Amino acid sequence: MKRYLLDLDFKRGFDSTMEWIDFAVETDVIKKGGPWFTIPNGEKFQGKAAVAEYYSKEENKEEYEKVIEETRKRKFVSSSDIIEYIDEEEEFEEGKSDVFEEDQA
Repeated sequence: MKRYLLDLDFKRGFDSTMEWIDFAVETDVIKKGGPWFTIPNGEKFQGKAAVAEYYSKEENKEEYEKVIEETRKRKFVSSSDIIEYIDEEEEFEEGKSDVFEEDQA
């Protein structure tokens, strides 16, 4: 089971830019070292909010779309991940999953 923490602004809702930055870091599209983030063009920013601010500017939208595209390729398109997910779902539906065995004991 995978768990994710989501950034939620109570005035604006979920911040998809922050989520894509997290996914990009997870897949090494954006490099992270301590509080520093290095985006694909080599620029460095201190803090995730600074990266989000950079990508929210109109002149950087094309670069942001490339980051999303590369992140999708690395994170979501792997056929083995899709097959693994489907297999886990089928096991759960058929009652074969051992996920809840500890709770039942």
